[in-house]
This record gives sequence, C-alpha cells and structure tokens, in this order.
Amino acid sequence: MPILLEKNFQSSFCKWIKVKKIPGLFELKISHGNTVAFSKFEFQQLPSLFKCYSEGLYHKESDFGGISLKPADCWFMHGPAYVVIIFNIPKNQKEFYIIHIKEVMRIKNSGAKSITKKDCEKMGFKNSF
Repeated sequence: MPILLEKNFQSSFCKWIKVKKIPGLFELKISHGNTVAFSKFEFQQLPSLFKCYSEGLYHKESDFGGISLKPADCWFMHGPAYVVIIFNIPKNQKEFYIIHIKEVMRIKNSGAKSITKKDCEKMGFKNSF
C-alpha cells in the first residue's frame, strides 16, 4: 500500500507495531518534505504524550456510538511515548523514525518551529516496514 497519507502510514505502522510489540503511546506524522512543523500537531497531542511519559495519562472512553465496541471504560498509561515520522521523499518510503517525546520536547523548547529529518536521524530510531 503506498504511504501517501497519514491513514496509510497508520495502517502500516499498526501492523508493524503488533509484530514488534513495542509498548508505548504513539503519535504519527507524515511529511512530504524534510520537516514536520510543530503547528501540525493538535494542541493536546504533545502535552498528552509528555504527560504519559512523565506522570501518566488517564483517558475515559466515550460511551457514545461509534462503529466498534469500546475495549474498556477507561485506561491509565504511564510509560514510553513517541512521535513517529515518515519523511515521504521520494514517495512511498518504507523508512520511518521513532523519536521519544522527551527529545521532541527538547527540540520544541529550544525555540525550533519544526522537527527536521536531521533531528530524527540524530535522536530517533530508524525503522522500516
């Protein structure tokens, strides 16, 4: 399946992570360049990842509709949290980077406007499908 959209990346990553059994909370991003701007993250995503890593994150599952059954009423997770980025140049890459949230926050708190491929090469873990 070509990885042109985040939903394609998510599908491939979900299959990969089930095989690898790496525990953690993951936020996936796809870039069609060499950077991912911090503005591409929803306001709650990076703080939630950091909270999971630093003190734990609680989440109550919605009781309202949906096409699948909820697995449980709520969950609490305290542990690893990551941003996962695929830099899709050239198109249909199979390589992606897993970068720990503490490194992502270090980059963001330095005043940077984005995470670069070079940042990921330096601080992340390179993987492939």
